[in-house]
Amino acid sequence: YIECTVDDYRTAYELLADGILDNTLDDLPRPARSLLDLICELLRRRSTTEGVPVERIVFERKEIREYTSWTFAQIRNNFRILKDYEYLKLIKGQNGQAHKYRLASGYTGVDLLHTILSPEELERQIKSARRTHPTDTEEVHEPEPVYAVAR
Repeated sequence: YIECTVDDYRTAYELLADGILDNTLDDLPRPARSLLDLICELLRRRSTTEGVPVERIVFERKEIREYTSWTFAQIRNNFRILKDYEYLKLIKGQNGQAHKYRLASGYTGVDLLHTILSPEELERQIKSARRTHPTDTEEVHEPEPVYAVAR
């Protein structure tokens, strides 16, 4: 087995926070995740100014393109991915008319880093375990064997 200190765990946690965890556990490709985050940012702003819940706001790709300054192809390709993964819902679309979208119901932002213990929480749990089970952290001494001789 490998024995680590809390400082070792902190180093690993920081590496995960720098994007390793998101890239390995996220089901979306990075550009699609970035676009989804930008869409959510825009929808939160609109929600605040319009007084409408985020999940009820309808938007078009053009609005997202203007907000993000991404190219038409980037928006189109990543919207396709977000629709396929069911993060966006096409609510109206016909040839010759702009497609209208809504954030899929039940979507909540993904924060994968908060699914694992922070180094601070790990330290709290270790201290708590030491208080409740002090013998677990102290060296345990086996009693000396007692030999009996029969006469």
